[in-house]
Amino acid sequence: FSAEPKTKDDIFELYVSIAKNYPFVIIEDPFDEDDYETTAALTRATSACRGSTRSPMTMWASSQPVS
Repeated sequence: FSAEPKTKDDIFELYVSIAKNYPFVIIEDPFDEDDYETTAALTRATSACRGSTRSPMTMWASSQPVS
């Protein structure tokens, strides 16, 4: 990871990469608190990469789960 500013897509790909390699269960407020669409897309992407033997990852934004 570098010190340069990151785009939303850069952060999205970072979270997906981390979820593939580490047993995360929750990432709280992964994006702007009102960005429900990107948070839901991240939930779908990380749930798919975790496989059927693991629980889906939950993303929390504005104190509400998004799935």
